[in-house]
Amino acid sequence: MSRRKTSYEYPYHITARSNNKEWFYLDKSLCWSIFCEKLNLASEMFQFQILAFVLMSNHYHLILKIIPEHKLGSIMNWLQTSISREINKKAGRINHIFGGPYKSSLITKTIYYAHVLKYVYRNPVRAGMCENVQTYPYSTLNSKDIKLNLNDSLNISNLLPKEECDYLNWLNTPLEKDYDEIIRKGLKKSKMKLVDSIRRKNHILEDSIF
Repeated sequence: MSRRKTSYEYPYHITARSNNKEWFYLDKSLCWSIFCEKLNLASEMFQFQILAFVLMSNHYHLILKIIPEHKLGSIMNWLQTSISREINKKAGRINHIFGGPYKSSLITKTIYYAHVLKYVYRNPVRAGMCENVQTYPYSTLNSKDIKLNLNDSLNISNLLPKEECDYLNWLNTPLEKDYDEIIRKGLKKSKMKLVDSIRRKNHILEDSIF
């Protein structure tokens, strides 16, 4: 495993897939409640900020920001172990829940954060699971089950130009062709990078939030 970059100044995108890319053994609503319970508990224990979370059929996307007192590895080890134990308990199984280690990518630029946030919330739309971002229930965009720790500087809606549509319309506007794949590949790096030609395509104000 490559050495992960550690930062307490910038947020991380985290993702992990289920074992063999299968569903997490339980009804999605029950699985969602387990993820919510453990995420909320972990955020209190380790004092990290949850910025966004989306549960998909065989993986999840999490954006968080940690503090110096707790390492990302410790947080994720506790979180995934706790989720795995609870799902196995409810499902009456002893199998692995996650198919491997989580993957993290450090987000060091405002424009990158905007791309990642849009990518995460549009994931169910791209997968054909819903028509728009506001109708997918297993997302912090639409559910209050997970407490988000957003301040004004991390609220993308505050960074949209006045002439732009509102936040939901911005999220529902697809990125240009092939951009989703470029972002997906960018998130495979321990420190996210995007090619210069797409960095400013999200129409975000230039003021940096990091």
